[in-house]
Amino acid sequence: MKTFFFFLPFFFLNFLFCQSIQQSKNSVPFTLTEYNNISVEAIFNQQDTVNLMFHIAFNGLGTIRSSKNKLTSIKWNTSDTAESWGGKSISQRSNYNKLQIGAFSWDSLMVTQSEKSGLETDGKFGANLFETDYLEINFDSETIIIHPRMPDYSSKFETIELINQNGSYFIEAKLHIGNEFIKDTFMLHSGYSSAIILDNSLVKNESLSEKLPVISESKILDSFGNELITTKTQIEEISFGGISLKKVPTSFFKTEGQRLGDSIIGMDVLKRFNLIVDRKKNLLYLQKNSLYSDEYSTFQ
Repeated sequence: MKTFFFFLPFFFLNFLFCQSIQQSKNSVPFTLTEYNNISVEAIFNQQDTVNLMFHIAFNGLGTIRSSKNKLTSIKWNTSDTAESWGGKSISQRSNYNKLQIGAFSWDSLMVTQSEKSGLETDGKFGANLFETDYLEINFDSETIIIHPRMPDYSSKFETIELINQNGSYFIEAKLHIGNEFIKDTFMLHSGYSSAIILDNSLVKNESLSEKLPVISESKILDSFGNELITTKTQIEEISFGGISLKKVPTSFFKTEGQRLGDSIIGMDVLKRFNLIVDRKKNLLYLQKNSLYSDEYSTFQ
């Protein structure tokens, strides 16, 4: 009996090795936490290792006050007034910091300080750090991928027009409530762990507090620890592009003075899709992933 050995040509093996190295240079691993946060390991000033939440609705870099002991290399120089969902607060600021995430590194970065980030994270950073036109968030591989060009496999994704407002991303979606179909613009917000939260003006103008069933009330905290009272409900359906999700947990603020400003699609929806953002053409590419049929989270 003869034994046959098959050898791959050296140039092909070398191609695969180089491709693997290139992918590692252009990608950042993350952990999707049980609280629906994208958690990424980061190193400040070549000294302090922490976990930061990747936040696509946030431009910049921030840490939280309770993680101060982990971040001894950060020197707080001054303070600013910052605005969050619950109002204005004082935020500490530190200039000229180094940051390393995966194979990426930055110098002379400004860091701000707030009270809250995603649970089990020490702060947050925005997609603007990567300065790319093509950014993929792949929940199947738990990887953020920075593409030099649009990947060929994007042709298999659903495509939706993207509205880019000062680095924050919005899409138009339609709510099915009773016999009505209500359109609104929704911010994509990976810092909001739940599914959907509706802007006060939409709730008021469409009388949604009267049309939607009240399931419960709960308290949430914004990034500066301001307490907000929300009413939890459920919408029959939300659709965007060719995608439709049914019986989606939804919230809105109970107190009119607590104003959101924009309706939000949060992580309990976003995590069900692998996402590619094309900033050049202002398009969002979505593909259902292995989390698509998961039960919605019970936390608010």
